[in-house]
Amino acid sequence: MTHVGDGDTIVVGHTPIRFTNIDCTELGTPDGERAATAMRRLATGRPVRCQLIGRRSYDREIGTCILPDRRDLG
Repeated sequence: MTHVGDGDTIVVGHTPIRFTNIDCTELGTPDGERAATAMRRLATGRPVRCQLIGRRSYDREIGTCILPDRRDLG
C-alpha cells in the first residue's frame, strides 16, 4: 500500500481504491480525520490484496482490500 487518502480510500501503487463496504465522513471534519487516522493505523506499511469490481467513483477504482491476517479494511 502506498498511502491512505482518507477513511475509505487507499492508494496501492498508483491506483486509488475506494472501499465498497464503507462510506466515511470527508477529511476536514473531526469524524473524517479520526477515520483517516484509524485507517493509517490499520494499513500503513502493510501489504494488502485488493479486488476491484470494475466500477469507478470519480478518480478512484472501487473494490475491497484485505490485510494479510484476512481482515477486510472496509
